[in-house]
Formats: sequence, structure tokens, C-alpha cells
Amino acid sequence: MLILRVIAAALALGLAAPALAQLYSDAELDSARRQSVNVAHMLTEDITATLPRAERSRAASVHVDFPVRVDGNPLGMFAQPATGTVFVPLETLRFLDDFAILLAWDNLHGCESGYIDTYLYALLREGRALPPPLTAFGIDRDTALADPSVDRLSGDILKSQVFFLLSHELGHILLDHDPTLRGADSRRQELEADDFALDRFAAIGTAPLGMASWFYAARYVDPTGVAVAEATHPVFSERLRAFADRLARDADSFAFAEPDFDAARKRVGFVVGELHRMAQLGDDEAMLSLLPQGLLSAFPLSGLSSACTPP
Repeated sequence: MLILRVIAAALALGLAAPALAQLYSDAELDSARRQSVNVAHMLTEDITATLPRAERSRAASVHVDFPVRVDGNPLGMFAQPATGTVFVPLETLRFLDDFAILLAWDNLHGCESGYIDTYLYALLREGRALPPPLTAFGIDRDTALADPSVDRLSGDILKSQVFFLLSHELGHILLDHDPTLRGADSRRQELEADDFALDRFAAIGTAPLGMASWFYAARYVDPTGVAVAEATHPVFSERLRAFADRLARDADSFAFAEPDFDAARKRVGFVVGELHRMAQLGDDEAMLSLLPQGLLSAFPLSGLSSACTPP
């Protein structure tokens, strides 16, 4: 089971993080280029198959574009409803893959508590010029993936994240959302697109377990406090609670296709609890201001390379 570290999910007040230098070389993005074929197929075939028959023909006209990067945000993925396009930057795909491997390694081998938070805060909130996740933590990608357990768990996390994010962006298109809206109207659209994506998971009888780790990272990019009012894609507490409540309310729907139904129900319950804890932290303005101030001193960047246990 994926164990998330949520001790510093709250952020300082302010706008989105500054644009980051390109994390990966063109050669390092080759793995993402190879994955892009499967990602496009996931949207056009796998996700479309979960739609009501009446919506499939319209969804068939939606396509995926793979720019190298967008706005220096390694979590960037968005839809352009006017052209029926979902944009999946290659850098985002590679970052999500590496981050999933790091989380799987942490779950199976262990990393010292807090350093993943330090890395995400410094990289995504402060925009520091840090190396990619695996390099920062001194984990060799090929060595990590040679461990079948790491390979399997990281693959499950990544597929869950990509399936949900693609479904979410498809929802924006099929629900005719207006990307220029701000404030409450934009937040309403986010909730609708989340619900649309959750419907896709309920249709296949499994839960978007990887989304808890995505929300966990995405909070370091998104504005908080008063800035949320004008944000377009904030991970606001209402969104986390709505996501968690839907999983809890329809838990059987998100577990019926799993080999061990009872174990799947327990995993859903764990994610529900993590999302509620993140939402509670997001409500605490004092926590928003105080936690980041001590994060870098308690878990300094100098300790990243030795934070994880060798295999």
C-alpha cells in the first residue's frame, strides 16, 4: 500500500511557482516519447470505452499532443476544448514516471521522513534548480526498476495518475468547459471534471489510488489562501473532500474488478483518509505559514542524496 507523507502538504501564501529550468535533457525524454504512444492509446481507446455509447463518437475526435514542456511546470497537463486537444508535456510524463518510482522505492525500501516534502517544496514552490527526483535522491532508475516490486508498484501509480488526468481533461472537453473562467466558476468546473474522471474508474471497477500522490505533489505548485480565488486549477480543500467523499460513497464501485475485493476496499479507505488529512491541513492558515518555514532546515536539501535506504 502506498504510504504518503503529508507532514508539509500546506504551502506558504502566494502565486504559482516560478518557471523551472528544463529538468531533463532531450535524451532523457526519450522514455517519455516511447510512452506517449501508450498514453495516446489510453485516451482514444481505453478511456473512450468507458463512456456511454452516445458520447463515444464525440470523444473519438479528441486527440493528444505531446509538447516537450509547458510553462516550466513539471505537473502541467491541460485541455483545449476549442480544438479538442489534450496536452501532455513529455517533461510531465517523465517527471510523473520518476516520481512514481521514488514513491514506490520509499514504500518498499524507505526514505527518511520529510525529505520528499523538502524536494517538492524547493522544486515546485520555490523554483530551485534541482535535479529530477531520482537523481536528487541518488536512486539509479535502471537499478530501481530491476526490482520487480518497485517496477510493479511504480507502474500502478503512474497508470492510475495518467488514466485519471487524461479522463479529467477529456471531461473538460466533453462537458464544454470554458478555460477562461476564474474563481468559483473555475472551481466548479474542476469538481465536474473530477467527477467525470471518477466515473471512468467506477466503470472499470478500480480506484484512482495514484491520485492521492498527485494531489500531494500538486499542492506545491498551486496557489493557496486568497490566491485560490483567481486560480484555474487549484487543489483546494473542497476539491480534495469532494474527491474523498465520492470514493467513500461508492467504494464498492471502485473495487469490484480487483482480485481481492476486501483488500481493495481497504485501499480505497486509506486514500480517503489521506485526502481528508490533506484537506484539513489546507484549511489551517497558521499551518500554511509555519510548516514551510521549518521544512528546509529540518530536512535540508543537502540530505536528499542519502535520505533513502539502499536496496
